[in-house]
Order: sequence, then structure tokens, then C-alpha cells
Amino acid sequence: STGLFGKANEIKNLILKDSYITGGSCIGGIVGLGYRVENCHNENTTVISKEGNYWTIGGIVGQINNKIINCSNTGTIIANGKKVDNGNSYCGGVIGYSSNKNEVIISNCSNEGQIIGKGTAVGGIVGLNRGLATTQECKNIGEITGENKYTGGIVGFCQKETVIKECKNIGEITGE
Repeated sequence: STGLFGKANEIKNLILKDSYITGGSCIGGIVGLGYRVENCHNENTTVISKEGNYWTIGGIVGQINNKIINCSNTGTIIANGKKVDNGNSYCGGVIGYSSNKNEVIISNCSNEGQIIGKGTAVGGIVGLNRGLATTQECKNIGEITGENKYTGGIVGFCQKETVIKECKNIGEITGE
């Protein structure tokens, strides 16, 4: 896990500004693997996943396991995806991947940054929503470019158990 923090149980009230972060699997601007993240912001920080067999990247958190509230990204996020199996990575402006092991709440988050993903699921807020994830009151105005399967303004791909409500996208979306 790579980010300002690799793995953390709880992070609150943090701003990451004008930085550059690169890593492999589970990479985020603030934290690679996080459980509870609140009021954290990536301001103009570029987050890039290395080319090769790597998978989840987000402007705030690579993988969220519990809740993320009031977080925003204005940085550029570039996911280079897996080359081995035709690009099975997840990329989001705020979160790369939400865990399916427990209930996840994603609330009042926003993305204004440019998102470029070569993996399976690319989204303005979340790349892949799994299990009992609820994404609510989120907004994307950033430009989203997906170079593989699923590309969305809010979520790239979500499983049937997930809930998305009161979200808005006004960013340009381009996908293959």
C-alpha cells in the first residue's frame, strides 16, 4: 500500500498539496488502504500507478474498508493498469476500490481532477464499488478517460448490492 500513509485505521482533517506519488498496488494520495477517512483533500497532487501487474488507485484512497466522508480531489490520477491480464485495475478520482468485506459509506466526496485509467473500471468518484457500498451526495466535474472496459462519471463499475444516490456528474467522460 502506498500514499502519504500506506495503511491507516482513521485519518481526519488532512490536506495533501502539490505533491507527486507513484506506487504499485493499492495507492492513494492520502492513504493506500484506509478504514475511516474524513475531511481529507488532495489539492493538485498527481498520483500514478506504475506500469505492470498493479491494481487499485484513488486520489484520496486506493481501497476503503469502512467510510469516507467529505473528501475531495483536484489532482491528476493516472492508472497504468495490469498488462498481464488485459488491464484489471480500478481507478477513481477519490477511491479506487471499496471493500466487499463490510459495509462501506462514501458520502459528500468530489472530484475535479483529470482521471486517466487503463484498467477495468474507471470512475470520477470510485473505480469499483463492491458489496454493501453506498455512494451518496458525491459530485464529479473532472474529465474521465477510460481505456478499457467500464468508465463512469461517478462509478466505473458497481455490483448489484451497491447503492448510488443523490450524485451528480458534469465532467466529460470518454471510454472505449
